[in-house]
Amino acid sequence: AGVAKHENLLFVCAEPHTLICVNADNGAILWQQDSPSELMFSAAEMRDWEQARKQHEVLERTASELQDVRRKRIEQPHQLILEAQEQQLSNTVSKIESELATMISPPVATGHKETGATSPTPVVDVSRKCVYAFFTTGVVTAFDFTGKRLWVQGLPMAASKYGHASSPVLTKRRLIISHGPVSALDPDTGQTVWSVKSEVRMGTPVLTDINDTSVVITPGGLCLRTADGGLVCDNLPKPEFNSPVVHKGIA
Repeated sequence: AGVAKHENLLFVCAEPHTLICVNADNGAILWQQDSPSELMFSAAEMRDWEQARKQHEVLERTASELQDVRRKRIEQPHQLILEAQEQQLSNTVSKIESELATMISPPVATGHKETGATSPTPVVDVSRKCVYAFFTTGVVTAFDFTGKRLWVQGLPMAASKYGHASSPVLTKRRLIISHGPVSALDPDTGQTVWSVKSEVRMGTPVLTDINDTSVVITPGGLCLRTADGGLVCDNLPKPEFNSPVVHKGIA
């Protein structure tokens, strides 16, 4: 995660699910607040995630076995048993990936084992005098500049082999988050205004205007109206790890 700044206040997230406010003048910690996923998710939702987690473990083991068999086939190209094993493992990998693509659930309380829960950068709202933090456990929360929690919301996280790293972006009326789907929250209440299905990507959406209409361009290749999530176009590039960029009207 990066650091968000407002005047002499610095905001940064720290594992496993903490937002820290630091005095930029002297480095003193002014306050820190935890937002564990248990605040938001029911036991049933956590069981759903546990199922997805176990499937990810099976996928990793199977993919590793598949790589080993493929290496052996290069060394022993005429071994029919290796060919059969490769086909069986390949089919298993495809099946698990298809199942995971349909699983939407909150990740573990500490986030992904590689990327953690605090990859997204907080975003400051000067007009409302608050800061928003999004943790990849699915927790989204707002604090005023003194550390008082204003609201907390939970978003279902799409299962992802590499975890999540997309940061929230803010318009005057929407807090937009890519968490598998792309969702817009009401900055005053945290309630979901709209949500659109999208592909899982690591990058952060970018905001721009088209003919005076505010739009968001997502790493999943969508261009959506920020007001209502209406689709403007859906044929944009879909970078796996990078964020889209807008320059002189070109995305």
